[in-house]
Amino acid sequence: MTMTANNKITAAAVLSLVMLSSTIASGQETGSLAGSCQLTSESVSSFHALFHADSVCDRNAYTDFKNSLNRGAKHRSFKESGDHASVPNERTRVCPRVVKDLGSATTGTVYGYDTTWFLKNEASTPVVVALVKDGVEYSGVNDKISPPQADANAIVQPGGTKVIHTFEGHVFSVRSMHEDGSTGNVLLQHRAGLIPVGTHAQQLACPSTDPEPVIEVQTPATPSSPSEVKIVTHPDFARVPVKQFKQCNMLELGFRNQANCPLHAYWVHPNTCQERFTYHLGTNHQAADYQWDWDSATKFEATFVGHQFVFRSAFSAQEVDRVTILPTVVTDCPDVGEQVYEATYGLNVVERVLGLEGINVTRQEDEFVVDGASGIWSKDMFDGLLGDKQNATAASMMYASVGSMLSF
Repeated sequence: MTMTANNKITAAAVLSLVMLSSTIASGQETGSLAGSCQLTSESVSSFHALFHADSVCDRNAYTDFKNSLNRGAKHRSFKESGDHASVPNERTRVCPRVVKDLGSATTGTVYGYDTTWFLKNEASTPVVVALVKDGVEYSGVNDKISPPQADANAIVQPGGTKVIHTFEGHVFSVRSMHEDGSTGNVLLQHRAGLIPVGTHAQQLACPSTDPEPVIEVQTPATPSSPSEVKIVTHPDFARVPVKQFKQCNMLELGFRNQANCPLHAYWVHPNTCQERFTYHLGTNHQAADYQWDWDSATKFEATFVGHQFVFRSAFSAQEVDRVTILPTVVTDCPDVGEQVYEATYGLNVVERVLGLEGINVTRQEDEFVVDGASGIWSKDMFDGLLGDKQNATAASMMYASVGSMLSF
């Protein structure tokens, strides 16, 4: 990305403000905090073989399919309308007693980019995946088919997985299936969307400005043009373009900063736990170019199942959040009696609270909610929940859903 000298501050003026301390310098691989690397390289390799290996799809056909979705046109449309700020965050509800509308009941949902949802069935029965539109359930893989169980491709056998290509804002329900082919209770609700980070980090200390780190570059002279000086993003903070020849089921995932300060995102190497700068999240939710502007609170990253990102204060290097890309796991649910259907957006009941303070869990009306389900839940967190009898059911359920994927 290039820019003119009159609208950016040069490196000499800003690098002292935005570069992290020498122990975790941006753009370099650095040592990670002890015990913070959750997935082994073997786990990442197994996810790759299951979802992303060349044997999983025809990469030429998959690349053509992704290109046909025309993310560029959506990008231009959102820049003109500013509606990108209204694209919802990802949300997952496990074993709901009250089945709620995860779209907007009053203003309608703003749909974002294409994305991919990975599902694993660890329930004891087959499950059926449904796309929910205006309260009606359709096949999660073919929205022309209703009821969803009429589509064999929407049914996931015990131990099976499903890859669903969808859009940010789309809402799904996953139901158990009986032996006669009829459907049972909703085991899980899921809304595709942006991954919120730093939700509970509202007391961070940071400067009032967040200038982009840039350097001056002398371009070589050519027969048709003289040499000139351009201002460009500092190489340590430059984004890497997405490869055009895409690997199978590669995610182009959106992350939204909800902390009160700018954050740096680092990819965590599964072998060494070292961290490599990946992108910057500002605090401007109405940036002119929400995808590329330095101060934008939203960024998109090409990634894969098993990849892990740590989010640190751009100024102090304090760890604020940590997210691992994992399949959503469906499990058997405790008997909740007859489910109630409510066409309003529900309150969060069990919230993800990541970072240095651990996790807080509350319970209301016997319903349990997991927000930002891609985040890591540690064994210590679950052990703490299990010590609270009031939350034992929620803890056991979430441990079974996520713990097996993290090899606890």
